[in-house]
Amino acid sequence: MKQILIFKIILLVIISFLQINYVSSQTTKPRYALLEVFTAVTCGPCYDGNVTLHNVLQQNSSKRYTVIKYQTYYPGVGDPYFTAEVGDKMSEYYFTGVPTLFGNGYENVTNPIYFTNSQLNSLQNVPAYMEINVDFYVVGHTVYAKA
Repeated sequence: MKQILIFKIILLVIISFLQINYVSSQTTKPRYALLEVFTAVTCGPCYDGNVTLHNVLQQNSSKRYTVIKYQTYYPGVGDPYFTAEVGDKMSEYYFTGVPTLFGNGYENVTNPIYFTNSQLNSLQNVPAYMEINVDFYVVGHTVYAKA
């Protein structure tokens, strides 16, 4: 719970220093793929999904991706990292098992066990019409940001 609170504080600080540049529909910016992975410590296949996802990301030379992992209570209770916020996110996306991977905030991509470089490239190739620039660094539990 403390880690989620720290993450939320860091995110709020970063957002408060964002510099957002909107671009015309004629011009696009490279998209950073958002990969949201639902997993659980009580899930045997989740380990294989984590390994596959890690290998795909290591092969991607552009490094244009962000990964958020959510610890769920599937296939049974017992994951000590599950939080109510993750339960809300599960309800928002509505899925029936883990591991599950969503791309760019809406698209149910696949089970991470079957994730490929081609799928990552497809997520990165969706046009982006704004650019967000933030310079920040972290020292201990303090985030320093500059727009």
